[in-house]
Amino acid sequence: MDLLEADVVAIDGSRFKALNAKAKNYTRGKLRQKLGKIDKAIDRYLGELDRADAVFEQTGTVLPEARMERTLGTSAKRGGALPVN
Repeated sequence: MDLLEADVVAIDGSRFKALNAKAKNYTRGKLRQKLGKIDKAIDRYLGELDRADAVFEQTGTVLPEARMERTLGTSAKRGGALPVN
């Protein structure tokens, strides 16, 4: 049948465990919902940055880190990801 014409044929013996738990799979609806939450978190974060800039321009002082941390979440202070909730 001449299915293979190459001189060298390699077969990869990798095995992967499948996982399709309800909490870990994504449907189009779940993705839309998650992306919506991410967009809201980004908008909220950018709004807080604009507000902090406005306060700084008016008063010359920076908002306290504790207040920003409450607004943005503790991971944002360390340079981590934005909260999605």
